[in-house]
Amino acid sequence: MNPGTFLKNSERIVTGKGFKRDIPISLYEAHLESDGSVLTTTLSTNPGFGKSGTNMTILTWAAGKVVEGGLSIQLPEDYDESNDHCILKLLAKSAGTDVPSIDAKVYHQDATTTDLDPTKSDALSTTLAWVEIDLSGNDFQGGDVIQVVLFPEAHNNHAVEVWAIKLQIKSDLVYYTHDNR
Repeated sequence: MNPGTFLKNSERIVTGKGFKRDIPISLYEAHLESDGSVLTTTLSTNPGFGKSGTNMTILTWAAGKVVEGGLSIQLPEDYDESNDHCILKLLAKSAGTDVPSIDAKVYHQDATTTDLDPTKSDALSTTLAWVEIDLSGNDFQGGDVIQVVLFPEAHNNHAVEVWAIKLQIKSDLVYYTHDNR
């Protein structure tokens, strides 16, 4: 195949057989959901940024804090609409024996007041591990904007730590809609 025409030829890929693709989301994309303000290192009332050890910056909720943090995410144009596979993955843990789940509300650009009510993550543990919030099956389309509102369940004695966030989708390699290619 001529490398100069690779992308043009790839539009012949049949949609519905997409491949998984992870899209990293910077922790610094998170904001305070109530007013959209930037998170800070002041953790007495809101989620914010802290350090784990000396060198790792994390997104954290102090013990007892369940205030909502938000992420605005635009789905890529190569999102495979026929698979509608969309999973938010959080590399997270509890800083102690409290083992809450991380719950979420999700809103779509066309229904900004309707919570799509995804299933919350598995319970955290004291070991750093990936937990998932499944956003699949909501008829998302390439280019859609969604608002994800994250909050931990009750965790009275220990902080909740999120070390990394990524969105896993199924991709078609090229824009899903032929007219957008």
